[in-house]
Amino acid sequence: MDPTANLKEQRNLVKLIICLGETPSQAGDEAALARYAARLADLVEALDEWIRDGGSIPRQWKGADQCAHCKDRFNATRADKLCICPRCK
Repeated sequence: MDPTANLKEQRNLVKLIICLGETPSQAGDEAALARYAARLADLVEALDEWIRDGGSIPRQWKGADQCAHCKDRFNATRADKLCICPRCK
């Protein structure tokens, strides 16, 4: 599994779901919403399982999203479990 691609697709689905909620209803919107939500749920479950099984986190969650302490001290894949700084708690 590619966690980076997974998160990118999740974010795209969220935008589509929000867009559906902000525009007047049209024929087929409920079906589209159901498809988007089901796919989003599948992606969230897959990414959660991947990370719990020791897989790497998405690239989008590395780097700028980590504090300098974590970048210097720990591998980015598990910094949230190891660091005690306020940003990572």
